[in-house]
Amino acid sequence: MRKVIVLVLVAVAVASSLGCTGKVKTYDTMPERLSVGSPVTIEGVNFTVERYELRDTFSGNHDLNIFYSAQGYKFLYVFVRAVNSADARVEIPSQYDVSIRYAGRPFRPEVNYISQELPMYEFNEFEEQPVAPGHVRDGWVLFEVPADINTSNVSVVVEFPHTSYTRIAIWSLA
Repeated sequence: MRKVIVLVLVAVAVASSLGCTGKVKTYDTMPERLSVGSPVTIEGVNFTVERYELRDTFSGNHDLNIFYSAQGYKFLYVFVRAVNSADARVEIPSQYDVSIRYAGRPFRPEVNYISQELPMYEFNEFEEQPVAPGHVRDGWVLFEVPADINTSNVSVVVEFPHTSYTRIAIWSLA
């Protein structure tokens, strides 16, 4: 009985400390799915999934290095635009805040290819840095997906981080 009381007290203390330190995040999802080309403004960031393309290759470093998708897969490029519409510098979502869902399965960005090709940022400004008011960031996020993917069943999920909660916007590629 004494051990049970101690365990309960420890559990309450841990739960209380998590709440006090702000480590527990909540999520707020936009009520409707957006269509490609539709912008959303959250926390001073006007964000748009502009278009997408399926390709067999990824080229970086001024096309000097070409990577081929694995057999049975393709690369899905999701082209995005972020504009700081606030009066101060703001953090925009980074490539790590963008994912896709297909057939109930989440896909994260293919950073293995991207990290090998740092010079690609001459073509892709979508990187993790605060941006000044009015500044625009255009770029793309790369995913390796099944070759037979039906893009009408793909959702692009973008998380807009905040100190105590995260807003989520979802675009449909249909």
